[in-house]
Amino acid sequence: RDWSYEWCYSDIISETIRKAMASEDIFKVQSGPASRGDQKIITQHLLFLKQQPEYQQVYRILSESISEKKK
Repeated sequence: RDWSYEWCYSDIISETIRKAMASEDIFKVQSGPASRGDQKIITQHLLFLKQQPEYQQVYRILSESISEKKK
């Protein structure tokens, strides 16, 4: 397992949780490709995760859920 990216994920997740907890509407503070409807970046992320299908599935489900909430 490549742990080189783990530190950055931890910081991003912590910051996302902090913003969500501080907001009255968590959907307004969401950012990222699913929130923006940026399918090109979502596709790139899914390709990056192709060697980790369980992470790819989680990413796909979360991205679809976020996209649906933004409609």
